[in-house]
Amino acid sequence: MSNSRLERFAAAAGLIFVVMGLAYVFLSPSMDPLAPAVEVASLYTKKSAGALLWIFVGTLGFFFFLFFLGALYNVLRQAEGGTGWLSLIAFGSGLGMLAIHSVETLSAYTLA
Repeated sequence: MSNSRLERFAAAAGLIFVVMGLAYVFLSPSMDPLAPAVEVASLYTKKSAGALLWIFVGTLGFFFFLFFLGALYNVLRQAEGGTGWLSLIAFGSGLGMLAIHSVETLSAYTLA
């Protein structure tokens, strides 16, 4: 693949992430954030198919985010020049968001 095709794919991956992120928000089960653990577990048990679809959409969306994050880091690093420490902060923050989402996904898979 040429660089221009990879850059277009990365931009498209960012758009796909946004669309899937919106779907993830709208598919998420509505519940009280302060609900007891038993109530939350009951909701996931009763609606396990919907919860699994919700989790799958979120996981797939973050897969596309990873490609976008790599391309974003490359563009920011080239624009920044020098040591590129600000672009590294942006990249690390994106990886941190992926790590947090991974923990959320594993706990939701366990409940569903």
